[in-house]
Order: sequence, then C-alpha cells, then structure tokens
Amino acid sequence: MRILSNARIHTLDRRRPTASCLALEDGRLLAVGGDGLAEQFPTARKQDMGGAVILPGLTDAHLHLKTYALSLQLVDCEAPAKAACLERV
Repeated sequence: MRILSNARIHTLDRRRPTASCLALEDGRLLAVGGDGLAEQFPTARKQDMGGAVILPGLTDAHLHLKTYALSLQLVDCEAPAKAACLERV
C-alpha cells in the first residue's frame, strides 16, 4: 500500500475537484483526500510527489470514432444459419 502526498490531484468529481493525497493498493485507488489521509493508513509507504500534477487515467484505444459509430448501424450476418442472422437483426 502507498500514499502519494504533496500532489495536485484532479479528481473529476464536482464535489471534490482537487485533492493533495491518494491511497493505492495493488494498483487500485482506495481513497483520495488531504494531508490527513496518511493517518488513515499508518502502515502505508509514503511517497512525496513534490507538487506534481496527477490526472485520472486516460486509455487511448486509438479508436476512429466516426468509423466505429457507422459500424454500429450494420448487422453482422456471417452466421451458420439464416435464423441466427435474423436473430441478430
């Protein structure tokens, strides 16, 4: 378990748009908060981020959105039988 502290964390939560600490365990976010967060997890390894900005993870699947959207208008009728194709429609 780790506590990342002294950071500028953008949470994308309207109720708490920014924070200075976060708790992580096994690659999962456990909590976000202020300096008191470390007290909630006394055995966690502390890491000072030196004021670095932390943003929520962004995954780039390199999706061509227009092509994907147009593909949703199609039905894949490559099926073993006509009934299976009609079920997909």
